[in-house]
Amino acid sequence: MRSRRNQVAAFALALTAVLLVPIATSVQAQDQGADPAAVVAAAQAARSGDDAAAAAAFFSDNAIWVRTVATGPCSRQSPCIGRPAILAQFQVEAAIHQCITVVDQTVNGGVVVSRYEVRSDTLRRNGIERTQVVSMSLVDQERIVAQYNFLDLSDAQTAANAAIGARAQAPGVPIPNPETRCG
Repeated sequence: MRSRRNQVAAFALALTAVLLVPIATSVQAQDQGADPAAVVAAAQAARSGDDAAAAAAFFSDNAIWVRTVATGPCSRQSPCIGRPAILAQFQVEAAIHQCITVVDQTVNGGVVVSRYEVRSDTLRRNGIERTQVVSMSLVDQERIVAQYNFLDLSDAQTAANAAIGARAQAPGVPIPNPETRCG
């Protein structure tokens, strides 16, 4: 029970940091010459290349990472706290050949808001080509200290996949795997 309280407290603290610390982080990032967008893009590229260890190395030792799902590991209900927990989830993603393509990024100090597309074996089995995700990351000293991911439900394929996950709709006809993973 105490561990759960500590996780919730850490999550609340990270959310506060994301909302209140961008100005201080901006000054620090400028002083260090760090490029927060490049850190986030490199982490996503490592995840996309099935290199879970390299992707996790972009996160701080006590980082918080939240997937798009409401429950389960690394979810809004039970966020991953610390690099080992994040690495474990990235290894799961590597097993389903998850491919991430960054579409757009906006930077405000150390806060990076990214929009990206996700493709994977699991999505193709459900008849979904890709989903769209919006991610908010806080980067400090060239490490991601917090990252929150949200589904873009205004996208039809993303909404259809969410409905499958909620069992509101049956999976579609499977899509064959492309010759190139991200194709």
